[in-house]
Amino acid sequence: MRISIDRSIRRRSSVRFHGFSAGRVIMAGSESTCRPAKMSEGKNSRIREGSPQPRGSTWDGKGTNFSVFSANATKVELCIFDGNGERELERIALPEYTNQIWHGYLPDVQPGTPYGYRVHGPYEPDAGHRFNPNKLLLDPYAYANIGELKWDPSLFGYHMESGDDLTFDERDSAPFMPKCTVVDPNFDWTGERGRKHFQFDNTILYEMHVRGFTKMHPAVSEDLRGTYAGLATKEVIDYIKRLGVTSVELLPIHTFINDSHLLERGLCVSARCAIYWQLFCCRKARRCCLQATSSAGLREAITTHIAKTMKLVG
Repeated sequence: MRISIDRSIRRRSSVRFHGFSAGRVIMAGSESTCRPAKMSEGKNSRIREGSPQPRGSTWDGKGTNFSVFSANATKVELCIFDGNGERELERIALPEYTNQIWHGYLPDVQPGTPYGYRVHGPYEPDAGHRFNPNKLLLDPYAYANIGELKWDPSLFGYHMESGDDLTFDERDSAPFMPKCTVVDPNFDWTGERGRKHFQFDNTILYEMHVRGFTKMHPAVSEDLRGTYAGLATKEVIDYIKRLGVTSVELLPIHTFINDSHLLERGLCVSARCAIYWQLFCCRKARRCCLQATSSAGLREAITTHIAKTMKLVG
């Protein structure tokens, strides 16, 4: 596929596509089929240019800006889902491409809206390209998500059952994927004034695992064990202070997935001490929150308890 990029005086950039025919993308050196979008495009005219910065989904109080990087994509579609993240309501092409960033702004998209991306481009495994718009992709800059990953062959870009990873799989992966959600970024991270500050040469780090530490601490109530809120209880804070440490470093707390081979054995990643198969680098593990769709537990723990007497290192 040949791509021409026109940049106007307004510093906009647009992408024109050549060689596209109903349901089939023709690319130099390869040919791959993709299913035509099932969503109605009648509402696409409401999407605006938006901004390439910042990355991810950014709510401004009136609407949401969507921005994602891809140097080799030929088209990026934003997929909006219903409140449960189960039914795809709209599929809207991001209209602008600036310095390898695809972006667009949708009015009236509120915090809590589930979304994902479908990305078109060359399917040339030998060249390192495996674009497949049948597969729903997560926003790597998302701060929240809904749902859990359900292992299924349709999650893979190739036909897994065949054993040939050069094949092209046309099954829709969305039913088995978690969805990103738009968040309200407004939160006062400063907490109470007059917090203690420590010089680096006076810093003593204490590394801990949120779930493991609070699960085993006898002073943490049952309903708070394994949560950020449990970490912020008075007994836990007092114990850490008695150790003489100035800073707490948490083992990985990002959203993670369970390995398929563990699930097949009736196990899960929470049974292990550390979490390194992370799904979102910006999203905190929901399993450590009292409310499954909120990071409020961690935010409150930092600003109202931990930050009063020590630093917290993620």
